[in-house]
This record gives sequence, C-alpha cells and structure tokens, in this order.
Amino acid sequence: MFARNIVTCVDHHHGQASRTILSGYPAIRGATMREKADYYIRNMSWLHESMLREPRGHRNMLGAVITDPVSDAAADGVIFLQTSGMVYGCGDSTFATAAALIELGMVPATEPVTRFSLDTVLGPLEIEADVKDGIVREVRFRNVPSFHVGDFEVALPDGRTIGIEMAFGGLFYGFVDAASAGIDLSQQAEREIVSTAQALWEAIGETTALADPANGKLVPVDLFTFVQRQEADRGSSYLAANV
Repeated sequence: MFARNIVTCVDHHHGQASRTILSGYPAIRGATMREKADYYIRNMSWLHESMLREPRGHRNMLGAVITDPVSDAAADGVIFLQTSGMVYGCGDSTFATAAALIELGMVPATEPVTRFSLDTVLGPLEIEADVKDGIVREVRFRNVPSFHVGDFEVALPDGRTIGIEMAFGGLFYGFVDAASAGIDLSQQAEREIVSTAQALWEAIGETTALADPANGKLVPVDLFTFVQRQEADRGSSYLAANV
C-alpha cells in the first residue's frame, strides 16, 4: 500500500524567501507550542526536508508550518523552519506567514488594517497588516521581549581577537563591530564577511560561554550581525550584514 501526501504551500519574499506550509500533513500534536515543536521534530521533519531543501527549495530557504492555536486569542499556531530544522523565531517568515494567511482567506481580511495574533514557541506575536484590495502591502508585528545576554571575545587562527555582544530577539544574535574585525561592509567584502562568521562559529562551537538568564542554559549564536557606523547628513547611521 502506498500513501500519497499532497502538501499545499505558498511562497513569499519579505526580505528573504519563505515558504508557508499550509495543509496536507498530519496534525501536529501538543497542548503547548513547545510540545508541538517537539512533536514536529520527532515525527515530521520530512516536511522541511522535502519542502525547503533542493530540488523544491534551496539552502537559503526559510519556512513555517501552520498548527492549531494553543490560546483562544490566536488565529493559528506557527512553527518556524529552515533547511536544517526548526528555529524558535523568524521575522521574515512571520511577514510571509501573515501575508499568506490573509491573502488566502485563512484569516479574515479587514481593510485598511488587519490585526490578529499567532501562537509561537516563544509566545504570541501580535500581527498588524496593511491590506488593500485583498493584497497585503505591509506587515508589522510586536516581537517577544529582547534582552542583552553578555559580551565575550573569540580568538581566531588568523590572529584576530573579535569582541561579540550577544542579544536575544527571537534568536540569539552575535553583534560584531565590523571595523574592529578589520572588515569594511560592502558588496566586495561579502566573502570576507561570510568566512569570518564561519571562523567564529568554528572557534565557538555549538554554544557560547554565555547563559540564557531565563533558564541558565548555554546559548548558541544563531546569526552574526556585523555592524558599521557611518556618518550621515543628519546624525549617524549604520550598515549591517547578517550571516
């Protein structure tokens, strides 16, 4: 006997390509979003493996899978995905998922602004979307609280010692002053930025020496953000590169 699954998804690009998986898969079980996320990883990883990776996707594809909500106020639950598995938070996929739910009628559209909430592992996200003629023009959301984790230094094999400022905003971000790392943020420096981030990850390993103040567990660096200050006509502005 052969089983056939027809999975429905929709693609959006709100800063990075993200695929929202809407139907065609078994129920994701759990009384809380964390239980649902754990159930997904144990039993349903075939979804991101088949829908986000090549040949249907690519290595930079983001995604999300819709679940039943766990709170009365939320329209749906959502588990954020990438090609390697699950992530707790993702701004690009939040924008894409909100647009998909509204434009496909899974969340009733109210023009000019549609408001609703989504349950996530980290807590509820309050969504606000500008809608005109049934099309989502812009999405905003109130993220979970962010906080500063701590600072540390990493010595690289090439002799550089790079300071990293860790903060949480849905993921754990390692902020690096580009100038102190000897990098000028430009398109020409793309390879150097990526190679420096890879060298930092290799030097750090899976977790940093810093602990999440909420639970005391050592934290990873999910993304590196290289920051460069530049003078502007009015005050100062910053360039940033995420890896």
